Amino acid sequence: MWHPEIPRVPLPCTRTRHVTTPRCRGGVGPRHRVPGARVPPGTSCHPVPGSSCHPAGTLRAPDLANCKLMAFPVGIYKAMRSVTEGIHRISLANNELKSITSRFVTTFSQLTELNLAGNYLHRLPEEITSLQHLRDINLSRNRFRRFPEPLATVPTLETIDLEENEIAEVPTDQLASMASLRSLNLRANPVGPEVRLLVRPLVPFDLLLSPEEPIPKA
Repeated sequence: MWHPEIPRVPLPCTRTRHVTTPRCRGGVGPRHRVPGARVPPGTSCHPVPGSSCHPAGTLRAPDLANCKLMAFPVGIYKAMRSVTEGIHRISLANNELKSITSRFVTTFSQLTELNLAGNYLHRLPEEITSLQHLRDINLSRNRFRRFPEPLATVPTLETIDLEENEIAEVPTDQLASMASLRSLNLRANPVGPEVRLLVRPLVPFDLLLSPEEPIPKA
């Protein structure tokens, strides 16, 4: 149920270099609706050709996946500045992000779920430790070569998805001290044999790994 103190307002359409996300034009073309999204009466939203990009899911859970974004749109910071404490989920999956800024993290400090899958990220800002309510982060299909150690100091994290990165080692002592962690997905990473030894009860979470490839016979 929508809380009356948080107004339902449409997120602005934004621009990135070379790419324009959907523009809403009154009375033009078929109406493009996404389950849970709010489109103002009398408007029609046109997705980017070949993309499922749309302005947002809801104000509490903005969905900016598949928009070819190179950075988080400044216009959305402005549009949402009065309601950021009510935002608990954001999806920026399948974009072209190379970094997440400290401004993003400190602005959306009440996040419980963050989906950054399918970008070009290789590190996280130290300010990620300020997300004291974060339970689920999806960093799969990025370019991490090392486990993003700032995550180890987020006490509420339950699920970390790092599938399809380039991680070979993990900070085992730090991970073992994460009391809330339930699942760490490292499938499709070039992890060393010592990582494969991290099973219960040595660590208090489920470690998901790809099957070890057999050593070819000489």
